[in-house]
Amino acid sequence: MKNRWVKVNGYVTAGGDSVWECPVCRKFRHVYGIEHMDNHLEYCPQCGAMLLYPWEKDNDESNES
Repeated sequence: MKNRWVKVNGYVTAGGDSVWECPVCRKFRHVYGIEHMDNHLEYCPQCGAMLLYPWEKDNDESNES
């Protein structure tokens, strides 16, 4: 099972998009949402951890019976 980006509370963006943090290194944050859709990241640029967003399915999970 892959780790998942963690939503960070307390930040306000102009479009109301969420700020996400790497749960592994806790050093990298980015904005992703309707106005920042090009910021969809599959890994942390800081530590290289493979990550999913909370709404994404892990291929390993879909293979479970």
